[in-house]
Amino acid sequence: MQFINNHWSFESGRNFSRSGLGLFSLLLMFVGTSCFGQVNKPILQDVVCEGHYTRHLQGVCIDDDAIYWSFTTSLIKTHQLGKILKQIEVPTHHGDLCHHKGRLYVAVNLGVFNDPKGNASSWVYVYDADTLELLSKHATPEVFFGAGGMGFRNGRFYVIGGLPDGVEENYVYEYDEEFKFIKKHVIKSGWTFLGIQTATFHDGFWWFGCYGTPKILLKTDAAFKMIGRYELDCSLGVVGIAKDQLLIAKGPRTKEGRHLGSLHRVRPDAKKGLVFLPKTVSARDSNQVEKIGSWRSDQFRFAASSHLFTEEDKAALKYEFNGTGIAVRLGGHKTPAYGRPTLGTIAVSIDDGPTRTLKPRAVALEVVLADQLEPGPHSVRIEHRTGGNLSGCRIESFHSWNDPRGEVQFSVTAENNGFLTDCRAIVRSGATIVRNTLVRNWLTGQCAITGLPPGEDFTLEVQAAGWQTYHSEVFSIEASSATELPAIYLQRTDASTVRQFRFPRINQPAIRKPGESFRARFLGHDATIEEVRLTRQIGPAMISRVVEFQDIKEAAYYYDREVNVTLPDNIPPGVYDLSVAIKGKGRDGICRSPRSVHVVSAYPTDPVFFSFGHLDTSGQFQAEYLERLVEVANILAPDMVLCSTAANPAYLSGALSGLKMPYVINFGNHQVPGHEAWFGDSVGLIDYGPNISILNFGHAWHVGASQADALLSSRPDAEIKVINTFEPNAPLELLDRLQVRMIHDAHGPGERVQSIGKTPTQRIGKINSSSFRIIRFQDNQVVSCTYNGHKNEPIPFARNESAPLSLAYVNPNDGSHAKNSATITNNFLDAFPRARVTFVMPAGNYHATGGQLEWQATSDDGRFQIVSVQTDIPENGSAEVTVEVE
Repeated sequence: MQFINNHWSFESGRNFSRSGLGLFSLLLMFVGTSCFGQVNKPILQDVVCEGHYTRHLQGVCIDDDAIYWSFTTSLIKTHQLGKILKQIEVPTHHGDLCHHKGRLYVAVNLGVFNDPKGNASSWVYVYDADTLELLSKHATPEVFFGAGGMGFRNGRFYVIGGLPDGVEENYVYEYDEEFKFIKKHVIKSGWTFLGIQTATFHDGFWWFGCYGTPKILLKTDAAFKMIGRYELDCSLGVVGIAKDQLLIAKGPRTKEGRHLGSLHRVRPDAKKGLVFLPKTVSARDSNQVEKIGSWRSDQFRFAASSHLFTEEDKAALKYEFNGTGIAVRLGGHKTPAYGRPTLGTIAVSIDDGPTRTLKPRAVALEVVLADQLEPGPHSVRIEHRTGGNLSGCRIESFHSWNDPRGEVQFSVTAENNGFLTDCRAIVRSGATIVRNTLVRNWLTGQCAITGLPPGEDFTLEVQAAGWQTYHSEVFSIEASSATELPAIYLQRTDASTVRQFRFPRINQPAIRKPGESFRARFLGHDATIEEVRLTRQIGPAMISRVVEFQDIKEAAYYYDREVNVTLPDNIPPGVYDLSVAIKGKGRDGICRSPRSVHVVSAYPTDPVFFSFGHLDTSGQFQAEYLERLVEVANILAPDMVLCSTAANPAYLSGALSGLKMPYVINFGNHQVPGHEAWFGDSVGLIDYGPNISILNFGHAWHVGASQADALLSSRPDAEIKVINTFEPNAPLELLDRLQVRMIHDAHGPGERVQSIGKTPTQRIGKINSSSFRIIRFQDNQVVSCTYNGHKNEPIPFARNESAPLSLAYVNPNDGSHAKNSATITNNFLDAFPRARVTFVMPAGNYHATGGQLEWQATSDDGRFQIVSVQTDIPENGSAEVTVEVE
């Protein structure tokens, strides 16, 4: 499902790969389904298969972890950077192949290929994708002129092959998963030499590679109706890897006549069928980039990608490339809260020619170094130069191209501009995503996206967690030219902005049952309080209530006002925004506190917490990981989320605004100053009914425990006292005297899971920044907080992987279907009881199967019914829930 982030990547959204393999740990994106099924690690650079072979390449396919190459008589398995993992010899002629459910399916011809008399011997050989063990063989005699390739789609295998001279149509043979013949399909393609050699289904289309002079690419729809015929060589392999992104294979020869294999990234193009993407090489690639002087690999606190860094005068990098243009991407700069930016100067020369000077502190992250070069080999040298006490140079990657390219330049500033580090920019040509990358020099706001193909219908989208997404007007890109867009200003979202409120607020929510009351304090001055409202948006549905309130006159002071709010009996459960409309005395407006009121139908007796910490959320890429954690939390439906030791409050408030339950957060040793503007005082107490009190303590304990003592002592009847804190070394006397049941932290030495003191207090701490915990209470004690029965391990969730727990609806969850189903897929080794699925349905009364109906409510306009269902998720399995009108 959105990432890695080699920032030259061409991606479709936010999907996330499964394991860290070189550049594959850099990008997070949604990917498409091709003949190989779902792929979670898209390839970001050209790949060369290790080794050389007697016979030429016939086809390729790919899964989450490997690439599979068919070299006629050799079947090769490599990792995603081309290094051989396994290799076997196979009968000639093994052709194109596909991957499905852990198996490889290879089209094999043992007879005479392309014989008009049908003397072929067509088969499909099935191999175990892990071991390359031959599992079975299936005869496919219907493939009359010889099986040459195959693909998979929607439970069916499709085999293609030869075509005698003069036949003006190609044939595709459909089989079920047991290789029972279903149907012969006809493609009105015209004759192609030896028929079709390679096939893949991707992005809703079939792509077929054919031999010939010139070689031909055929594109059809899912029903094999012709879309286009193009002069492009995909005859040695074509495979999809992400939306609007595929790989095509090449098979050059060595001087000795041995055959090689390589893969090259392409994207769809209306005129040419597929066009090559620019080539990206990491500055850390020691095979292609020469280092002169002292350079070290560096990566800023879970940044999207790593880079080379130097402060040595005259240290240089040299890169040789083939192309007509080249750009450099500067490395992950420090952020406003950490250290200084790179302040040195860069001297650039192409082919040992004249020197051009760049100052990284004053340019965008991407800079075109040369364009309109003569085709062929070139070299670029980048040399770092110091000046006085100004030094530092960070280089992430080089980007070269062979065809006409342009760029777009713009600047991004924002409300709360001092907190904006970087943002995500998505460039589209029509509906096709051309670039999806992180941008912005945080010192100047400058942005540039280079290596864009010329065109007339481009648009730009800019995203930053906590700010409103920007969408540009249509603009054009000209070759060898920079298109300058108007300066962009991002406004904050309402969901992440407190306006004129003291309490309740995010980090200090009011948690109440219908019919109960809470106090609210805001900047109402001496205006008239016209209305107090609670609002909750669920997709297209709005649920709101105008609530009763009492103006507490004695609590008012100068510009502060306070009211006592009573929840109506008919308000559905959930997290609500609180707003107060005031009018008069020149004060007309809305005081607003988002996510500040959590309505529950009953207080939990055995609460469940979802916890994590020290995620170093200092910019957009880190915030995207947090957003994926939010998606998991919403499925698991804990009573509260505990977050410890956070960083940039602007991104955090945006990423956490999607949580469907309350949370508390504190800021520790890597905090960005000013978090109080979003999250209030560093110390606060949240009551979750009369039996549960959560202290949020955002200081190191050496400042003293008096404030914590006073707050917890004020709740003598609460049997479950929890501390969410920066560090765990609270005074043991305090923990024992107040009978604190749990202390959650994300910073400090010692065993991360341990019982301390006489109560006892369960310490639950962070082990790493790529995991979370589910903490369950029973009988006022923590009974579980680890993964898969381990002593102290948390639940793993790598930053470069798609969520191991995911939710998918059969129909769009937008209120347009009177029946809908959702499947929760769980790849974890733990089961999760009482997970939650929320449906938006047309107005009506609904029942659920596969789960227990929790509640349902009608939207304000009467058009929608919100239906909440709970279900149990088995370990390493799935659960399906269906709701329909009674």
